[in-house]
Amino acid sequence: GLDTIGNSLFMGHNAGAFVIDNNKAVKISPDPGYWRFIGVDNNKKVIAGGYEGLSLFENRNGKWQFIKKYEGFKESSRLVIKENEHRFWIAHPYRGIFQINFDESYENISVKKYTTEEGLPSLLRNHVFLINNKPVIAGENNVYRYIESLDRFSVDYDFEKLLGPNNRVLRLFQDPDKRIWYLTDKDFGYFEIDENLLNRNFKKLSFPKLADEFVDGFEELHFIVNKDIMIPTESGVIQVINPGNQKPLTPEALLSKVRIINQKDSIIYGGFINDNISKVDGSSEIILPYNQNYLRFEYFNSTFSSSDDVYYKPYIEGIDENDDFWTQETYKDYSRLPHGSYTFTVSAKNNYGDIGQVSRFSFTIKPPWYESKLFNAIYLLVAFLILAGLILIPRSKYRRKVRDMENVQEKSKDEIDQLKNEKLKAELEFKDKQLASSMMHIVQKNEVLSKVKEEAKILKKYIKDPKAEKELRKLISILSNDERLDEDWEKFTFYFDQVHTDFLKRLKYEHPVLSPKDQKLCAYLRMNLTTKEIAPLLNISVRGVEISRYRLRKKLQLDPSTNLNEFMMHY
Repeated sequence: GLDTIGNSLFMGHNAGAFVIDNNKAVKISPDPGYWRFIGVDNNKKVIAGGYEGLSLFENRNGKWQFIKKYEGFKESSRLVIKENEHRFWIAHPYRGIFQINFDESYENISVKKYTTEEGLPSLLRNHVFLINNKPVIAGENNVYRYIESLDRFSVDYDFEKLLGPNNRVLRLFQDPDKRIWYLTDKDFGYFEIDENLLNRNFKKLSFPKLADEFVDGFEELHFIVNKDIMIPTESGVIQVINPGNQKPLTPEALLSKVRIINQKDSIIYGGFINDNISKVDGSSEIILPYNQNYLRFEYFNSTFSSSDDVYYKPYIEGIDENDDFWTQETYKDYSRLPHGSYTFTVSAKNNYGDIGQVSRFSFTIKPPWYESKLFNAIYLLVAFLILAGLILIPRSKYRRKVRDMENVQEKSKDEIDQLKNEKLKAELEFKDKQLASSMMHIVQKNEVLSKVKEEAKILKKYIKDPKAEKELRKLISILSNDERLDEDWEKFTFYFDQVHTDFLKRLKYEHPVLSPKDQKLCAYLRMNLTTKEIAPLLNISVRGVEISRYRLRKKLQLDPSTNLNEFMMHY
């Protein structure tokens, strides 16, 4: 059995009580054998009827848990109803009726058994139902209502009036519209009670042919929201549509024949079809040559209603302009259908506006020979060749012209690059000559100044006049200052950096600890001058140049294995 409690689906099974969670059955009981489940306490708790009495389950932290099995009642509890939150009724097939009362916390129960002494006709074949929120008992030969003031059962004469005396009632149900459905040995139907100030009126509707369709011992009736009812049977489910307010059956249009109307022996389809297209010659669809594009479709109403009450809507998309045209004609002709794939549909409706399922017939009309795939391929090939000629020939000429222009441009570019290289080479040679001339001028000037200074020092030894000696010392000092402030060095550095890619500028930036004398030494080393050639340029001895080289290595933090000249040449 399946019962919905709140948002939980419970399943009673021979193996125990289960909750259906994520399409899986999760067992929540330690013992086997449960019939049904009833929610109490705002569906926070569930009373379950099992093979051996009643059990309590509770929802704790979102999980249903088995709490206890009630003591004091061990009867099979399949036929259970809930009169209110704390009173249940249980019918046993051969032991009578039981009233179960729960305390406020659902911890304990009290049980009272009802037998023939309390008005039941016997202990056998009793069944309990809830009608208008009151317990009703169907016994062997009548229906009994519980009288609470007397705490006993008595014959319900309303049911006896409607169903007859000594009539065995198997089941009673009440639908959401308060109609009371009954099932007896020979009849099935429902009745309504219309109560007013003067009297009570009863309306009864019977479906005797359905009485034998129920499952013996497990008779059930399910009510659908649109007032239909569902009856489980041994071989399926019966749906009773809108009982008590039946209308004519919904018409169903079915194709009876499809034929070509401009040829003899032209029937290409005859008989019933469904959603699956009938196969012709092993194919999944009907394919017709282009000269068979005159078709007639014939159809009929399978529910056999009066033909005056049925209207048909034949339609082929793309051919029929109006998709809401209804007619009572039972055929439709189509002539000169263009080639392509089609689906003919036909539906039927009655005077109530009920429309049945649509019947379909799919078919394909092949194109004429001049529009066949072969000829389309030839047309396409010819068009492609023409288009290719219109595109490729001018494109080829254009590419040839572009190629010639690119060759001329490439040749001009090579000539320009060659001229630029020659100009750059000439500029470098000119700067090298200027640099060499500047160097020679500095060397010659320094040599002359050095000789003049040495001669002045020798001359100083022979001068006895103090005034003349003083003037000579001034001359020697002026010669020394001229050497230190010589502007020719600035001119030299300008040309040197142009020739050697800012050698001195990079040197000053990366090694700011170097003195002007160190920078001069680096420049002379970069020019690959020898120590003897450098000495007169720095106006020091060869020994002094060696000492300056040593100090320069320390300032540059060069490894002892690194050659200073090679370092400067590649700096």
